[in-house]
Parts: sequence; C-alpha cells; structure tokens
Amino acid sequence: KPDDALVYFRRALAGDPRYVRALCGAGNALMDMGRLDEAREQFQRAVRLAPDDLDALNGLATVTARRNHFKEALQLFAEILERDPTYAAAHMNMGNTYLTMGKVDDAIAAYRKALEYDPNNPDARYNMGVAEVMRGKFDQAVSCFQAVLCLKPNHRDAQRSLAATLIKAG
Repeated sequence: KPDDALVYFRRALAGDPRYVRALCGAGNALMDMGRLDEAREQFQRAVRLAPDDLDALNGLATVTARRNHFKEALQLFAEILERDPTYAAAHMNMGNTYLTMGKVDDAIAAYRKALEYDPNNPDARYNMGVAEVMRGKFDQAVSCFQAVLCLKPNHRDAQRSLAATLIKAG
C-alpha cells in the first residue's frame, strides 16, 4: 500500500530530511498514488542532495515521463545511461517512454538493452511483448509473454496478454 509506505517514509524524513533513500521511496509511493507533482518534488530534492545517485535521477526521469514531459525525460534517461550504460532500469523506463510516445521500434531497442543487462527482468520482457503486439509481431510477443511466465508464473498481465495474443495470432 503506497499510502501506508508514504507514512513511514515521511517519518524517516522527519528524523533526517536529507535521507535520499527515503526521499526516493516517498517519490515512488507518491507516483504510485498518482500524485505526480509531489513525487517530482521528492525526486528533485533527492537529486539536489545526491546528484550522482542514479536511482534518484531515474525516479526523476520516470516521473517526468509520467507527467508527459517526454523530451525532458528522455534527456534524463540519456544522462543516466551516459554515466552508466549498464543501468537496466533506465533502459526499461526509456523504453516505456518511447512506447507511450508510440515509438515502438525505439521502445523495443531500449527493452533489448535492459534485458541485455538484466535478462531476468519480467517487466522489461513483458513490456517488450506489448510492443511486439503493437508491431503485429505476434510470435515474438508470445515468446516474450511465455518468458515472463517462466520467471513469474502468476504474472496476471502476462497471462492475459498471452491469451489475447494467441487469439490474435490465430
């Protein structure tokens, strides 16, 4: 429950307002609650306190994308990947941003990079499957969803997407 988590992150911040992990946790909880402007403020504070913290910067980039500021978000993801090209979460979130923008080929390229550095990431694999469906590449999508289910057998979205893709594929 993000609202319960937020209470504890705020308690931690009351004890130490410079606690970067708590700022990022609060930002993630607020993002999950749809309170994007507040989440952005938390991540901005974290980045100001720890400019080299890639998790904080990734959170800021992600909330920026969710606020539909795609160009700025992509610049932030690029900055992260310039510092650490192996940072799989930034590749995946960049892929999510491209997918939201309708740039499916760019999204797939980003998901492939994420999986290159984190091959057992079910979210990147699932999102790549969604992108493959959008391209009409149903066989590739089926493979992605099946791989997700090997990693997480109870992944409901992968189960539903696999079933729907099998129907589309005929």
